[in-house]
Amino acid sequence: MKVNVKNLSATKKKLTIDNTKEEVNHAFNHAIKRIGQKATIKGFRKGKIPPQVLEQYYGHDIHLESLNHLVDHYLPEAFKENKITPLLRPKLDLAPLEKNKAYTYHVEIEVKPAIEIPDYKKVQINKKKIIIDEKEITKELIRLQDSKAILKPAPEMTTLGDGLVATIDFDGTIDGKPFKGGAGKGVLLEYGKGQFLKDFESGLKGSKKGDSKTIDVLFPEDYFQPELKGEKAQFNVAVKDVHQKELPPLDDELAKDMGKETLEALKKEISDHLIKQKETTARQEYAKEAMEFLMKQIKVEVPEGLLKMEIDQNKKSKEQAEKDICSQFILQTIAEKESIKVAPQEVEARFQYLSRLYRQPVNTIKQYYSQNQLIPQLYAQLTMEKTLDFVVDNATLKE
Repeated sequence: MKVNVKNLSATKKKLTIDNTKEEVNHAFNHAIKRIGQKATIKGFRKGKIPPQVLEQYYGHDIHLESLNHLVDHYLPEAFKENKITPLLRPKLDLAPLEKNKAYTYHVEIEVKPAIEIPDYKKVQINKKKIIIDEKEITKELIRLQDSKAILKPAPEMTTLGDGLVATIDFDGTIDGKPFKGGAGKGVLLEYGKGQFLKDFESGLKGSKKGDSKTIDVLFPEDYFQPELKGEKAQFNVAVKDVHQKELPPLDDELAKDMGKETLEALKKEISDHLIKQKETTARQEYAKEAMEFLMKQIKVEVPEGLLKMEIDQNKKSKEQAEKDICSQFILQTIAEKESIKVAPQEVEARFQYLSRLYRQPVNTIKQYYSQNQLIPQLYAQLTMEKTLDFVVDNATLKE
């Protein structure tokens, strides 16, 4: 086999592959043997059909099998020899194959462009100030206090409003027909919390225990259930009870209920938690700034086919697709330079995280990734994340 590589652009190459007569004949012999094992022709035993008879009856199949074998065997070798990694499926220009003759065909591929990376250890990003004030701690304390509230019957004739809770039954229909998720019994609705759609909640304002109402609701265009987006529904709602909330005092007893000895200890835990949250947010902003810094300095030519696939498959704008591909190429190049790799235990840790996130057994998560051939993609994603962490860790934080 001889291979000639021609650069059509920074992201496109054309390979001309010449296979010898011996390589072609080897492919034909492989095809005849393989098809001969399965072929059935009257008058011959299976697996004992002479090659010339097989070619008479199965000539077309033998030609296709020979060509496929030749390409499947030698094309990966051509890529390996020339250190080429195609980004997408190669585009083949194949002529008919003939026995006892050398064979030439052409292959066009898209590749990752060569990228000149500046000193990525001198990225400059703005340092974020991590400050927690008393108001934030108090807000979280109130949320915890609210989570421990006890519901008590509201006085007779109390009308539903902010801070009150109703127990309701409801049945919803669209065009007179029930729909999935449109009914409920004994459901608690805290007015003013936005737990239900705005139309639904507004329709219940001023209701008393024992009231029944019919409420018209328009589902928003960004509703999480696609089949309900923009739909008009009608709900029959019965208010079974109205409650008021009794909050526990903000004291050491509340802290003990939350697993801490004193209110001050609970405040300290809340403060530490808020700091970690803000540090995580700051880290995400650092990563974004670092990529923006690099992308301003690095010119990347984006392969046309890869760009089109990113737009079509992920429904992205051209601008966003280009940005995402450039980021990926830059991080891949840094990962190669720094020999950044992902260890199996890091993949295992991500599976454990996904198990907690989706509340599914870890083996179910692993099986999903394996069956859908997503494990290489997961390794690539973790490598990008690890590389971006490396860039941020080596960046200069400006005050």
